[in-house]
Amino acid sequence: MKTLLLGDFSPTKTSNPLFREKKIDTLFTDTLSLFEGNDINMVNFECAITDSEEVIDKFGPGLHCCEEVAEVLKEVGVNYCALSNNHIFDFGKNGFYNTIRVLEKNGMKLTGFGENEADSRRDLIVE
Repeated sequence: MKTLLLGDFSPTKTSNPLFREKKIDTLFTDTLSLFEGNDINMVNFECAITDSEEVIDKFGPGLHCCEEVAEVLKEVGVNYCALSNNHIFDFGKNGFYNTIRVLEKNGMKLTGFGENEADSRRDLIVE
């Protein structure tokens, strides 16, 4: 099984417009070939998908991106997202649940979350 595991993925205020316009070549430049021919392309999705500016009270930045990010990831071949990180709740439960909805709508398999601690720690098994 050929697998690509990508570290923290979070668009910025500068790159978000490029995702909205789906400028894949500009966003990924010469790294696009890394996604080709893999059974699994997984990213640690280090932000919330929301248009809200209502960040929770916390130390550090609130990371979020537009819905088109999921469409671009799907187009380049990302098929798994890990959500267990320190930014997934930056925009509260609404931002979290919207992130899940948008990623699943784009065919992503998700791991690292759940309705409780045990559920969020379940193993990801790919056959």
